[in-house]
Amino acid sequence: MSNSTLGLLIGGFIPAIFFAATGIFSKIGTKGGIGVGPYLIAIGLGIVLVGIVVASLNRDWAFPFQGTWPSFAAGLVWGVGSGLFTFALSKYHTPVSQLTPLYNLNTLLVVLFGLIFFAEWKEVESIKLVAGSLLVVAGSVLVSVA
Repeated sequence: MSNSTLGLLIGGFIPAIFFAATGIFSKIGTKGGIGVGPYLIAIGLGIVLVGIVVASLNRDWAFPFQGTWPSFAAGLVWGVGSGLFTFALSKYHTPVSQLTPLYNLNTLLVVLFGLIFFAEWKEVESIKLVAGSLLVVAGSVLVSVA
């Protein structure tokens, strides 16, 4: 198996399974009555535990400023998004099956930012990427009105 294929499997397909489980656990948690704040704290504790395990296994405890501040910012914005998702589940009882395709429109934004800010347009087939992105939008629209 090529490194490219391994990267897509390890960094794309397998995380998709874990992120799907996240949505399911979020729905179960909100049905169990957890508030948005405690939900975010519980998720944060889970992430801290995984971080400690990975840092221990890799024996890498470096926190360089240039890598730490954007990582912290990623946690902040992810926390806000996750909190809003949980709020919609608990307050408005929005179906997780409709919310998930909508918040996964973030994929399109990451594709756009990657192409522009990291000049990834030099490395990918842009026509296929645009076509796939349009299919994602079409699917999200259909799911949101289901």
